[in-house]
Amino acid sequence: RQIENILHILVSRMQVSQLCSKARVKKALLLHDPHDKVLPFSNAARIAQHWPQAELHPMPGTGHYRILWHEKTLAHIEQFVLEKAWKEK
Repeated sequence: RQIENILHILVSRMQVSQLCSKARVKKALLLHDPHDKVLPFSNAARIAQHWPQAELHPMPGTGHYRILWHEKTLAHIEQFVLEKAWKEK
């Protein structure tokens, strides 16, 4: 309910792809396993399509939860911060 009060929208009707276009960031990194069994990769692709500042990187073999601590994830984040976000400051 807290997010519903802040955004004035029901979570059940929320479309992340529409919300991200309002984000005030210069760059964003999206990491998603194309074979994710919890959320389809097409969700991340749709977000990237609506969010020009976002870069989508498929992360096969990382799963939905393991992606959070997977070595490839950390490497992508480090590279993104050093090459993109840090230089943009």
